[in-house]
Amino acid sequence: MLKHTTFWSKIIASGLIILAVTWVVYNTFKSNISDDFEYTAQIKSVDNFYDSSKSEFTGQILSNTLFSYRVIEKKDKGLIIEKYF
Repeated sequence: MLKHTTFWSKIIASGLIILAVTWVVYNTFKSNISDDFEYTAQIKSVDNFYDSSKSEFTGQILSNTLFSYRVIEKKDKGLIIEKYF
């Protein structure tokens, strides 16, 4: 009886190992980005630029910048992503 149980334990363990390896390999190569992915961020910063002709800093200037990513096309097995900054 013990040999019979050990045999099935090895079969089940082997199957679980094969399943785990297959899952890892599949998820490694599968794209995790959806076809309609879009990300936008409003970036606010305070800049203090140097004016070399006057040899002084211009003073603090508030900057508002829009930063975004979006999928513009699905091509073969990849996605073409547009970045706007």
